[in-house]
Amino acid sequence: MSAVLQADDHQGPKAQRVPNTARSATPAHVGGAAGGGAEVSNVPWAPDGYFWITRNGARVLRPHLWMVNDVTAEAEIAWQHARKKFADSAECKNLIATGGAELKAYLETRRAINDKSFARVLKAQADDAAYQIVQAAKYKLDAETRARQTIERGRSVDNDQTIKNLRNWSQNSLREGYILMGIVSKAADDSDVVPVFDVKAAAQRVCDWSAYRLTETLGARMKASEEAEKLAEDAAKRDLENFYD
Repeated sequence: MSAVLQADDHQGPKAQRVPNTARSATPAHVGGAAGGGAEVSNVPWAPDGYFWITRNGARVLRPHLWMVNDVTAEAEIAWQHARKKFADSAECKNLIATGGAELKAYLETRRAINDKSFARVLKAQADDAAYQIVQAAKYKLDAETRARQTIERGRSVDNDQTIKNLRNWSQNSLREGYILMGIVSKAADDSDVVPVFDVKAAAQRVCDWSAYRLTETLGARMKASEEAEKLAEDAAKRDLENFYD
């Protein structure tokens, strides 16, 4: 993605971020995600936003492209909210100033060792900062999905602990991402390197990680269900074999 947002006054004069270019929707039956693998022919149930593929003989979940785009777009909204929420926080300002000076010193040490290390290490830090902002957005979307499903089942969301947890995790990630972006930008001041916070790439990583964890959870459930079904079939066969006994 070549387009970048304007520098953020609260994050340093050179900070740039890669924005979402489109919020598109891919039909649920279309793969629309990178990573390879063949789509599963006998498709088991998959959570909204994910689809099953077979990779090396195993079933794994992958995120739909539309989901990655939705998370990217929500991250842009989360970022604007973070700027308004934390811009006047004395604690955040102090952490950014201290962390920025410390990171700058470390980057200059790395440059002294290898002149290419400055940009490489700064990029890793920028990627981490973007990841936190995107994670905050993903928690928010997960909470919305949870609330919608809870209401559809005729239940109240007021005391739903999962939604409360997601909101708390989202707020923590939003604050962390804002501070980390500030630290990275301060560390890059007066340098020849411009930090780029690639939100779209971070959204892909967040969704990939979510797919990995869901694969573990749902895969274990499916395996247990298949084993239980096989045991039931074996028991039924034995009963039939001994039908006249």
